[in-house]
Amino acid sequence: MATKKSELPPGWDDAKIKDLVDYYESQTDEEAAEEHEAALSHPDHTLLEIPTESMSATRASEKSSLRERLVEHIFVGDLMRTLWLYCPGADLEVLRPETDCGGYDLVLEFGSVVRHVQLKSSARSARTKQQAVQLALGLRPSGCVLWVMFEPSTIELGPYLWFGNKAHQPLPDISNFKRAKHARGDAKGVKRERPNVRVIERWRFDQLTSIRDVANRLFDLDLEPVSHGIARRYR
Repeated sequence: MATKKSELPPGWDDAKIKDLVDYYESQTDEEAAEEHEAALSHPDHTLLEIPTESMSATRASEKSSLRERLVEHIFVGDLMRTLWLYCPGADLEVLRPETDCGGYDLVLEFGSVVRHVQLKSSARSARTKQQAVQLALGLRPSGCVLWVMFEPSTIELGPYLWFGNKAHQPLPDISNFKRAKHARGDAKGVKRERPNVRVIERWRFDQLTSIRDVANRLFDLDLEPVSHGIARRYR
């Protein structure tokens, strides 16, 4: 029996659909909220009631946000487990800000190191080529950006992309990087620049293979893999 090929709306093809999925997969909570607010305040838009069965797109957006939070929790758990195994008795302090105006998602304190971390996440198959980062992150102690790749079907994390300096050093200067733009256009369709946000291209990030590599980079450690038992090299 012949299978009927699904018909797409005019102007749509598989590539465009993939781009749309990648866009929302890589969107942060802040960017999603900004896009929603812009849509509600747009002078050419009218708010309508939509039947529940037509809200699949909204549910998908909410699911993406929940998955982003899940990635964060798994990451913190993996990091705590790694430090616990390699450095028994050394505590990792994890703090979360009430707002995101400071440009970071997590504050991680281990030993004498305090890291302000902007956490990003993307599916391994996503074609996201850049991330938007607030200039304010550069004013925080040991600011850094950690871009976590994950497998959507299992939420397995890795590899990790890193942008930052050694412990006790500020974020590399990004003030001269390209300015980010708002996700939605204004009344004239113009996407205005975000003066306090910069774009960091993917090629500027260092790739880290394991959570152990992340711990080393975050806290200036020297944890080495071993074939038997657990190595403890911690300064």
